[in-house]
Amino acid sequence: PQFRCYNRISIDIMCLLLVLGACLTDYLMKKKFKLGVLIVLIALLVGLFDQVQINDMKELTSQYHNWQSLYSDFYGKVEDDLPEGAMVYQLPFMSYPESDAIRDLDRAEQFTAYLYTDDLRFSFGGVVGRDTLDNIDNGKSEDFIDAIKNAGFSGVIIYADGYEDRGQEMVSFYTDMGYEPLVSSDGNLYYFNISNS
Repeated sequence: PQFRCYNRISIDIMCLLLVLGACLTDYLMKKKFKLGVLIVLIALLVGLFDQVQINDMKELTSQYHNWQSLYSDFYGKVEDDLPEGAMVYQLPFMSYPESDAIRDLDRAEQFTAYLYTDDLRFSFGGVVGRDTLDNIDNGKSEDFIDAIKNAGFSGVIIYADGYEDRGQEMVSFYTDMGYEPLVSSDGNLYYFNISNS
């Protein structure tokens, strides 16, 4: 029922314009209109100058290496702790694909789990309406833990950025239940293995 992402047609429009530009250039070349070709080329160069953005790659490269170090270390330990094919529930719950950011947790940040693991499955990315465990007690009750265990989940990852108190109340609940946390080096990700109890 919803129309999404009208802007995606811009790629088709650009492709058609490039084909039209190539045809126009070919036509002008055959007719010996050198000035016309020059005008088309200048228009293309102006368009490229207007649309192409050149960034300083040092900052992006530095940020990439920080993420690589942080996430590969954390998710590597999670993957080592669980058997192949295990499922991990991610909190706070975020709907997909129509989720908004929750506090400082970007709407796609939970996808990083997929990028840095090979053999695990995660709750985020399940299409809205398919997951019957949506936000039971917001993840902070014995009923929630029992429900996700019965659904086949072996672990929970808490993204502290998604909580007003940086997840301290959630982390306290799981540690009080006897689960030992694995914490990322930046203190933003907390993993609990719930299969051992």
